[in-house]
Amino acid sequence: MVRNRSILLVEDDSIIAADLSYCLEEFGYKIVEVASNADDAVLYVKKYKPDLVLMDICLEGSKDGTEVVEIIQKKLTTPVVYLTSHSDEETLLKASSTNPFGYVIKPFDLNQLNSTILVAISKFEEQKNLTSGKIVQLSANYRYDYTDEVLYYLGEKVNFTTKEKRFFDYMMKNLNKTVCYEKIIKNIWLNQDIPTSTLRSLVRRVRDKLHDNIIENISSKGYRIQASINL
Repeated sequence: MVRNRSILLVEDDSIIAADLSYCLEEFGYKIVEVASNADDAVLYVKKYKPDLVLMDICLEGSKDGTEVVEIIQKKLTTPVVYLTSHSDEETLLKASSTNPFGYVIKPFDLNQLNSTILVAISKFEEQKNLTSGKIVQLSANYRYDYTDEVLYYLGEKVNFTTKEKRFFDYMMKNLNKTVCYEKIIKNIWLNQDIPTSTLRSLVRRVRDKLHDNIIENISSKGYRIQASINL
């Protein structure tokens, strides 16, 4: 339902921002604020906790939209839809590393924009409901208990080393998302300069302990774990 859905708009072009705000309010959304720079965007997300952030990728200043989203994601879980006038592979690849819930290419088709926002909010809420469940079935044989952060195989606890467990728990916090190599490395090794080959070795050791292939390798991007059934 559109009514009462709140949106933070991050756009440094005042004319585009005004037009977008008007159109989105006509659709029934509430625009909590318009931010034109990185600092205001982070401040307003923390202040208003919107249902969605509509983020221009190419912001003026020292940080672009993807960098702002990375800062926001360290503090809050908020779905993001990117606005961009660039559809080149490099731009979209950089944006995809932040796991957005959609893209809209400028100039906008307003109906497409509305559809993208609705789908993004729906997907986010579905994912939130899934991971808020105490137990998630990952395959016929494996289930993960979020309360205790434990993976079970046919009722038996799977034992991991500290780094193996940190990897698996982090992937479960990002269930159904493709998590890029760089983000995993930052989380596991706490910003140390670690080569991707070290991460691959860690994932290989985790996989060796599993009978089912529940860790997907997304070529040239990262890894993903998907749920089967939420219990």
